[in-house]
Amino acid sequence: MHVQRIAAFSQGASGGNPAGVVLCDALPPADRMLAIAAEVGYSETVFAAPNADGWRVRYFAPEIEVPFCGHATIALGAALALAHGDGTFTLQLNDTRITVTGWRKESGLMAALQSPRTRSAQAPEALVAAALGLSLPISTRACLPRLPRPARSISSSPWRAGRSWPLCTMTLSKGGG
Repeated sequence: MHVQRIAAFSQGASGGNPAGVVLCDALPPADRMLAIAAEVGYSETVFAAPNADGWRVRYFAPEIEVPFCGHATIALGAALALAHGDGTFTLQLNDTRITVTGWRKESGLMAALQSPRTRSAQAPEALVAAALGLSLPISTRACLPRLPRPARSISSSPWRAGRSWPLCTMTLSKGGG
């Protein structure tokens, strides 16, 4: 299986965020995609196969499938433009549908993506405690009284063990005065 190595957000041959890109006739089994991602060794490798409505897409890190990856989607847009000409390509992810546009310029390949929807909710007390290395029971507001808002959990899809995970973002300030 041919793996393209494309650096998104690069300028010429320098910089950028590398991703593996695999365009194939049919997606291989998940365990094979995971093994390929581990061999590639980048933070993510994207796999895409044509379907009736565009492209079926899955993203893999070296140890787990992930629901979405921005820089790998940009790399995929560039690869699709190179293989199929300039255009907007519909991508069916595991939980949503997005688009990526790829085109050629004199300076190289370009791409822009439509990001999946996100959702926000207050993080469960146990998640905040784990993130801060604290023992339960705790009061988030008592531990972090200067937070402008409660800690929030942000995820592009519901948490599912082994397939996706919530991101916990917290604003912390230096104690004192």
